Amino acid sequence: MFFLVLSYLFISGALLAFIMMLGNLFVKQRKTSNILFSVLLFCLGVSQFQAGFFLTLANQNDFHLILSLMLLASVSAFLFFKLMNQPDIPLNKTEYLLYLCVSPFLVFDALWYFPELIVASKSCILLFNLVLHWIGGVMVILLLLLGVLRTFSLYAIKNMTKASVFVLFISGYVALAIATGLLSLVLNFPLLIQVMHCLFFVLIVFVYLLSYRFPNLIIQFVAETTELRFAKTLLGEFDLSKLIKELNQYMLSKRVFLQDGLTLPDLAEMMELSPHQLSELINKHIGMNFNTYLNSFRINEAKQLLISQSNKTVLEIAFSVGFNNKTSFNEAFHKFENLTPTQFRKRNS
Repeated sequence: MFFLVLSYLFISGALLAFIMMLGNLFVKQRKTSNILFSVLLFCLGVSQFQAGFFLTLANQNDFHLILSLMLLASVSAFLFFKLMNQPDIPLNKTEYLLYLCVSPFLVFDALWYFPELIVASKSCILLFNLVLHWIGGVMVILLLLLGVLRTFSLYAIKNMTKASVFVLFISGYVALAIATGLLSLVLNFPLLIQVMHCLFFVLIVFVYLLSYRFPNLIIQFVAETTELRFAKTLLGEFDLSKLIKELNQYMLSKRVFLQDGLTLPDLAEMMELSPHQLSELINKHIGMNFNTYLNSFRINEAKQLLISQSNKTVLEIAFSVGFNNKTSFNEAFHKFENLTPTQFRKRNS
């Protein structure tokens, strides 16, 4: 009876995780951080569903995908923390290669469900399984620690806020739950796996309630880390007013804002600055984030084209000024002008 109740709890936790995952994937302005957080929720959901399903079948020892899921979640958490710490600097391709680390663990875990494909002796498989779990466990712990420490190294006890306390608590809680699961895998002690899933169930419910009560918690936390990161300036050797003027002139003269897919590192390289320096210049000294700064030039250009080139459609103008779809163009235009492009054109025709 106890295991049956536990299985229903785990399955309900999985459904809640999947609902939150879909909510993150279908937000109006989806970012990479939404996708990474959705991967985290997916891993939690699959883990909860697997636990509930096998408990229902009274097969309490079949948890072979857990290490792969934990490793996948840890890579996503590491990249998620990087984006929270440096929201203007996109992830590069080499950082996404971290996901390749998951593939050998995923293949080995999957083989347990196809024993006819395993040609090695059982003792060799068990030894390899133990070594793989130790390696995977170390990787999980290192990724979680690096992700958390990179972000919270900016904080001191005196400047901890509600947002940072909540994020730190959740990070520590996840680390505790995963450490419990790893210990169970290494010691072959299934009861600890169920303890881990209980901790994950509580975590899912807590995150849901937290996101409902404080929907802007992550946005607030990102704003705090950005402010702390810029507290120690990287632009001490520059004349800031001159540098801002040079940046604006460069944008207008080279018209780089027309490039679809222009990123902050791309523009930093053109200006012979580091991405961190350019990020600080735009965020702290111009008072915008990179996307807003870039769109300000694009919208000004679009306003001129909407008036002067009446033969072009709104979509053609959107593409010509650097937007890759009409929806993002309309949203950006409305943000600056409080009008849609069509309304603006009619008013100025």
